[in-house]
Amino acid sequence: THPRKLLLAKDGYRVNAIFKDIDETNDRLLFTLAGKERSIFRFRDWHVYDIAAYQLDRLLGLDRVPPIISRTIRRRRGSVQIWLEEVISRTKMRDDAIEAPDIARWNQQKSILHIFGSLVANIDSNTGNALIDGNWRMWFIDCSRCFGETKTLYYPLENISQCERGMWAGLKNLNEADVKERLAPFLSKAEIKALMVRRDKIVRHFEKLIAERGEAAVIYDVAPPTVTAPWGDN
Repeated sequence: THPRKLLLAKDGYRVNAIFKDIDETNDRLLFTLAGKERSIFRFRDWHVYDIAAYQLDRLLGLDRVPPIISRTIRRRRGSVQIWLEEVISRTKMRDDAIEAPDIARWNQQKSILHIFGSLVANIDSNTGNALIDGNWRMWFIDCSRCFGETKTLYYPLENISQCERGMWAGLKNLNEADVKERLAPFLSKAEIKALMVRRDKIVRHFEKLIAERGEAAVIYDVAPPTVTAPWGDN
């Protein structure tokens, strides 16, 4: 998406950020996700979807997408997102054979990632788009290829058997009125309708699991970190 790195400064504070102004459309896109070849029509790669993902993250109470706003820089309208410091990507972990110290906690966070990816219809979910901070907390970035009008859940729900408690509460309480109020500047009416259809499918999936197995077996609290990663202490 050819983003640019920025340095923001105000009142003695300085922070790095990323500026993205991508806006590309494709009548039909072929891609592979979760091991399956798929196609999508009227595909759009748009920086505004990044902002929508952040707003949805806040509606759900996740705090997994770094802060991002719309801003014009040098006459180009785009998105500006805080650059997370002292993090590495899942790609870096894989390439350097770095393993998480607490596999159970790691899998809990991957579950959050997969559910959020299904909710926003992320066709570009890859190891480079998940960042790990010093507390082994997973953050989600690069959502410009999300949303659209698809009602399909790209990540198979049958592979997700648990949901984090806060996320579960956020999904159940997510209603179309609140979504419209928060996301109408960024998503069309059809995209909001599709988002709510995907949300309903996810909620029904976990309601069925809870009915079959009991809430204690399905809903969990993310375990606290037990060790600090060598690349940061925040």
